[in-house]
Amino acid sequence: MNLAAQDHPTQTANITVVLNPGFELAQVSSRSHAIVQSELEPGRTEIRLADAEVPADRDFLLSWRPAEGRLPQASFFSESSELGGFGLLSVLPPSQQDWAAPPREVVFVIDTSGSMAGQSIVAARRALVESLKSLRPEDAFNIVEFNHEASALFAQPYPAENYALAHAIRFIRSLEADGGTEIEAAFDLTLALPTDAQKLRQIIFITDGSVSNESELLAKINRELEDRRLFTVGIGSSPNRYFMEEAARAGRGTFSYIANVSDVEDEIGRLLGKLSRPALTDITIEGEGFTDLTPSRIPDLYFGEPLSVALRLLQNDSEVRISGRLVDTAWSQNLAIKAVGASSGIRINWAREMIAQWNRAGIRGVPKEQVREAVLDLALNHHLVSDFTSLVAVDKTPVRSVTIPLRRDDIAPPMPYGLKVSMPQTALGYERNVMYALMLLLVGCCFLWAARRDVAYAKV
Repeated sequence: MNLAAQDHPTQTANITVVLNPGFELAQVSSRSHAIVQSELEPGRTEIRLADAEVPADRDFLLSWRPAEGRLPQASFFSESSELGGFGLLSVLPPSQQDWAAPPREVVFVIDTSGSMAGQSIVAARRALVESLKSLRPEDAFNIVEFNHEASALFAQPYPAENYALAHAIRFIRSLEADGGTEIEAAFDLTLALPTDAQKLRQIIFITDGSVSNESELLAKINRELEDRRLFTVGIGSSPNRYFMEEAARAGRGTFSYIANVSDVEDEIGRLLGKLSRPALTDITIEGEGFTDLTPSRIPDLYFGEPLSVALRLLQNDSEVRISGRLVDTAWSQNLAIKAVGASSGIRINWAREMIAQWNRAGIRGVPKEQVREAVLDLALNHHLVSDFTSLVAVDKTPVRSVTIPLRRDDIAPPMPYGLKVSMPQTALGYERNVMYALMLLLVGCCFLWAARRDVAYAKV
C-alpha cells in the first residue's frame, strides 16, 4: 500500500467531559466546537461533541460560568490516596450589583506588526476604542504599540479625562500594521513606564507573534513586573502559548487565546470588560494542616470567573482562611477542609501545577539541580510527563510480520485549523523591502547604462 498516494490521513478526536465544579452553573459553552450537554445528577454535567468525531486540528476550549451570589463564596474538594490527601479550593465571585471597581491604571500593549494586517488590526482597534469608553475619571491609562520598535502614547499613564481619551482614540484609529515583531522591546518600554502604586495596575498585552527568547523574557517579567497584573491575548496560530501563559501567571493574570480572527473584537471586548470589574483583590490563603499551594501567587478574582487553588493536605481535618479586599473593604471567609474525599483527578492536577510552579522557579533563578530534583520526584511519584521524564509504551502484539520489508513513505501532517502557509511577513515586512530592492536595481541599471553610453561617446 502506497501511503503517500492516499489522501492525507486525518487524525480525529472524540471528547467527553464530566463537569463537577462544586457550584451551580449559569452557562457552559465552547468557542472551538459544537457541543451537547446533559445533567447526569445535580451538580454533575456531561459535555460531548455534537459530532461523534472531529478532526484533531485545534484545541478544545470549554468555558463555564457560575451562578452569581451577593458575596464571594468558597468551596472545597479533596482526594485521598496512598500518597496522601490533596485538595482543590474554589472561590466564586459575587454578583455585580452594588459593587464599585477600585481605581485602575491600565496599559494597553498592542502588536502592530505586518502579520496583524487586515481584520486583526481592525478588530483590535475597535475593541480598544470601546474599552477606553468604559474608563472612569479616577482611572489612568496608556497605550504602547510595537512592531520592530515600541512607542508609548504618553510618557506616563494619564488620567482618563475627555481630552486624553479623545487623543487616544485618534491615536488608535491611526494604527497601521507593518514591520516586524519585537516583543522584548515592548516589554522593556512598558515595564519602564512610571506607575501609581495606589491604583490597581493592569497590563493587557495583545499579539499574534511568536517568541523565540522566552526564557530571557520570562526572567525579565518576574524581576521587573512588581505588583502589576499582566493579561496576555494571543491571536491566530502563531503565538507562543507557553510563553503567553507563563507570563500571565507571573503577573497574576490570565491568558486568552483567540483562534479565529473574526472573534478578535468580541473576545478582546469581553476580556477588557471583565478586567474593569475586579471582585476581590490582594487574596491570601492562610491556615494549618496544608502546604504547597499552587499557584503560589494568588491572582485576583473577577466577576463571572471563579478562582481555583490546589494544595496538599497534612492532616484529616483543618480550616483555611481566605482573605482579600472588596474595593476598599476587607473580606474573609473560614472554610473547613477534610483530607478524606472521593473526588478524582485532584491529586494529578496538584502534581501538574507543582511541576509547572517549579519550572517557573527555575526561571526566577532557583538552582537547576534543585528544580530537577523536585520535578523528578513529583513526576515519578505521580506518573507524569515532565522535562526530565517520559512515558514509554511497549507493544507486545506486533501486526507486521518480520518477513515483510519496511518501506518509507512521506506523509504530510494535518494542517492546524486556521493556519495558512505563505511567505512570512511578520518578521520582515517583505513586500516593501522587495519593492525597494527592485527600485534600487532599476536605478543602478540606469546609472550603468548611462555610464556605458558616455564611454562609447568618448571613444567616438
